Amino acid sequence: MRRTKQTFHWLALTAAAAVGTLASRTASAQPQGFAVDRFDPAERGSEWFTTDTLDLRGNVRPAFGIGLDYAYRPLIIRDPNAESSVGVSTVRDQLYLHPGGSLVLWDRVRAGFNLPIALQDFGHTGVAPGSGETVVSPPNEQALGDLRLGVDVKVLGNYGDAFTGAVGVQVYLPTGKREAYTGDETVRLQPRLLVAGDIGPFVYAARLQYQYRPHDTPFRVVTLGSEVAFGASAGARVADGKLVIGPEFSISSLATGDFFKTSATPAEAILGAHYTAGDFRFGAGGGLGLTKGYGSPWSRWLASVEWAPGVPSASDRDGDGIPDTEDACPDEHGLRTDDPKTNGCPPPSDRDGDGVLDKDDACPDVPGVKTDDPKTNGCPADRDHDGIPDSEDACPDVPGKPSADPKKNGCPEAFVQAGQIMIMDQVKFKTNSAEILGKDSEDVLAAVAKVLADHPEIKKVRVEGHTDDVGNAPYNKKLSESRAQSVVKWLTAHGVDAAHLSAQGFGQEKPIDDNKTEDGRKNNRRVEFHIE
Repeated sequence: MRRTKQTFHWLALTAAAAVGTLASRTASAQPQGFAVDRFDPAERGSEWFTTDTLDLRGNVRPAFGIGLDYAYRPLIIRDPNAESSVGVSTVRDQLYLHPGGSLVLWDRVRAGFNLPIALQDFGHTGVAPGSGETVVSPPNEQALGDLRLGVDVKVLGNYGDAFTGAVGVQVYLPTGKREAYTGDETVRLQPRLLVAGDIGPFVYAARLQYQYRPHDTPFRVVTLGSEVAFGASAGARVADGKLVIGPEFSISSLATGDFFKTSATPAEAILGAHYTAGDFRFGAGGGLGLTKGYGSPWSRWLASVEWAPGVPSASDRDGDGIPDTEDACPDEHGLRTDDPKTNGCPPPSDRDGDGVLDKDDACPDVPGVKTDDPKTNGCPADRDHDGIPDSEDACPDVPGKPSADPKKNGCPEAFVQAGQIMIMDQVKFKTNSAEILGKDSEDVLAAVAKVLADHPEIKKVRVEGHTDDVGNAPYNKKLSESRAQSVVKWLTAHGVDAAHLSAQGFGQEKPIDDNKTEDGRKNNRRVEFHIE
């Protein structure tokens, strides 16, 4: 009897121990994870990884793609009293495949989906520092994440504008598992606002969203629940618009009392690039976690390939986005305008900026003035039509010849101006003599004779002789008169009526320059022709 009681007691203890062990195992096997991967790819067709370029053009326009996402140490359990410690790498390596697609309708509405597939989900089970709690790693096997379905509606602008805006909502279905750290095992709802734009080569995009979780998920020192999130991208569109490159930033935090608490606020920065080749688009990028929030990795690496066909349109030979049937210049890349005569044409060119379009400008590379003459329209002003612009012409009202001397450029040898027959070169005489010297002097006098022949209205010309102040004044006066008479004699010998000429000498009485310098004295030794 005693042996029977002992046996029964032993069985009872054994059963109690077994029940206790089973209960312990059952308790420890309860799922304690959540959707750790914070990379949430943009809908297919975007030229960013996490934000959206909002290319909602076309009707029944599809896009499909696959993304690869590797995160190193996205979930580390740290001692809350020593955040700088590494702690336990509960999820050390996550490698996800992201197949997804989108469909654009009516140039405005887009539906899309994304299905994360964990190819590798590895970590370490360990005791959380500071609490003694055992945190279980994922089972390191392939698993699905939460399937995302979404709809976005464009409300402002168009793709490529300086500002395009859209509103949308996304739903995450519980296809992932908490124990694998690939899902929340609950439906999540996420309304959002999206903006994007192109300003020359500069491109940008941003998103603001609120993710609603129907119940909170306690995990370590925080209770994971509904979140607010923000993302932004900025960069450049280069290589004829085929390459978009630039940084992307994302941050989220709990919309509860743990708002901006370190472990509840993951943030990341990525530098990425997307290149479009025909209907295919290739992307690559990498980045770092900026905080110690759950899901913010030490590093993340991304790659993607998409089939994203362009917008079907009518023939557009010059590729300016304006169908040939509407393009007034179908073979020249241009701008859209409201005028059918200029729609699709390049902006009118005016290289010299003088207000006369190159097509009408007779001098398209030199600023000029508008005229009614096609031969001079847009050319510099030239009142005397001698081919020398007024701004460079020393005699803008009398046609002349070019000269390297700015004081003579555009002037004839002799011309009528201000009551005189002006001469550009002096008549030269032998020293202390009235003898005319050189062919140059005779050319000047021949030009004076031609002026008199061309202007019969000139009835009388007084030839004046002048000297410098060197020497005796009476002598200089007599010399100047003799020189004036020599000029009259030369002109009458060459066909000028003597009745139209008179001679007078002034000597040194009327200087036009300073007699203290050689140049001044040279200018004062002169002959002038005054019309009476």
